[in-house]
This record gives sequence, C-alpha cells and structure tokens, in this order.
Amino acid sequence: MKRLLPILTMVAGILSACTGPSVAGTWIGDAEVDGETQRFILTLEVDGASLSGTLDRGQGSVEIQEGTVDGVDFSFLRFVQTPFGEIRVPYDGRVDGDTLTLDVWEDAEDGFTVVLMRQT
Repeated sequence: MKRLLPILTMVAGILSACTGPSVAGTWIGDAEVDGETQRFILTLEVDGASLSGTLDRGQGSVEIQEGTVDGVDFSFLRFVQTPFGEIRVPYDGRVDGDTLTLDVWEDAEDGFTVVLMRQT
C-alpha cells in the first residue's frame, strides 16, 4: 500500500495536467458594439459536456441556453426578445489559460469577437 500511494498521486497529477484550462469560472471583458463600449460578464459552470451559466452585457443577467463544452472549446445560445419575436444569438468560445475569446453572432453575416479575462 505504501508503494501504491506515490504512484496514484503521480497519476492524478498527470491527469489533471492533461485536462487543460477549465471553461468554468467568471470572465470579464469589454468590446466595441455599435460604436459603444460594452462590458461582458460571463459566468460558466461545466457538468461533463454540458455548459450552463449567465451572461450580463449591462442590461441584466440572462441564463445561457443549449450550452456545450468540448475541452477548451464551447458554445451556447442567448435568446433575445424583439418586436418581431424571439431570436437566437449564438456564441462560440475558446479558453487559453486565463483568456477566453468569444465570437458573438448577433447578425448572421457579421459577428464580433470579445476577449475576456478569468476573474479570481
């Protein structure tokens, strides 16, 4: 048993190093949207391949929908009510250490990218 404990400790360390950075956490950044600076606060929780959380873009926090995560890549939807009905806004992101790059597709042809930093 005494020999097994160091081996198990080493294996656990190797496995945790292989998983890479986590998408989970709180992320904050600013982006120019329609000529104005907009603050993004994204809080994410991961459960296997499922992603949940909230997004606040200065108009109150909304739950993200249909979130998925695959390693450092993830995606989710935000539903927005308009006078013409509900629209689905897709978001695609990637984590690299303490930096999260988020592609926002508010328009089917033109999107924008915002860079957010992990908050500790």
